[in-house]
Amino acid sequence: MRMSAVLGKPDMKRDSRNEITMKIAVPLFGDRVSPHFGASSQILMIETRDGKIFHKARIDTGAQDPGEITRRLVSSGVDQLVCGGIHRVYRQWLTRSGVRVLDNQKGPAEALVIKMIESGSKKRR
Repeated sequence: MRMSAVLGKPDMKRDSRNEITMKIAVPLFGDRVSPHFGASSQILMIETRDGKIFHKARIDTGAQDPGEITRRLVSSGVDQLVCGGIHRVYRQWLTRSGVRVLDNQKGPAEALVIKMIESGSKKRR
């Protein structure tokens, strides 16, 4: 499997302008990374283009169970999930669907993603 320099993501995606794009999802606990996937009522969705954030939104998951949240992330075209803990079944499901799972993360969600994007951009140079 080919790995890109952008956050170590498999198979880079390019948009119609030939820019590298990525969709990152982070389950939230307030403004922080949720301690466990599936225990969050909101997900921060960040879309990047050539190593810069061009769109972000908070998505309500309501009372969906972790399986439904997993389906929703896969169908939304998420490339990477950044989370605290995650049950093995959901991690495997996401991985098999092409989503890179970066677990055991903690701290302010947006700041963590920005740091990851900046780190990935430096590796590409």
